[in-house]
Amino acid sequence: MHSEHEEAMRADFHDRQSQALKMAQPEVSDDQRYEIADHISEFDQRWASGPYADEWAFLRAAHADWHAYPEQMGRFARDLEASRDVWEDYGLTDVNRRSVTQARHIAHEERAALAALSQRQPIRRER
Repeated sequence: MHSEHEEAMRADFHDRQSQALKMAQPEVSDDQRYEIADHISEFDQRWASGPYADEWAFLRAAHADWHAYPEQMGRFARDLEASRDVWEDYGLTDVNRRSVTQARHIAHEERAALAALSQRQPIRRER
């Protein structure tokens, strides 16, 4: 994967996840949610059908795993950093390693944002 393509993929994934987080905002209307979902789908279609579909799928899976299994992913990330040559023998590339790191950062940001969102007071509307 060329560096400029990797940079584009990472930027698009960050934007994709920012859009997904926006959907969780209570003030977002259903129409806006549909628009956001369409935009997210565009990112997925562009990358999943292109020459870097495997890298996109790996990044999405790493992100999902950071949410579902944060402790296990933490151990995996530490092991991946400590034993790069071993993991390369299993087919993991530097792009994959950077995807694990990016997914960790984004998942952490999302958890913090969702926690802050859950602590917000509900909006009161006067009748």
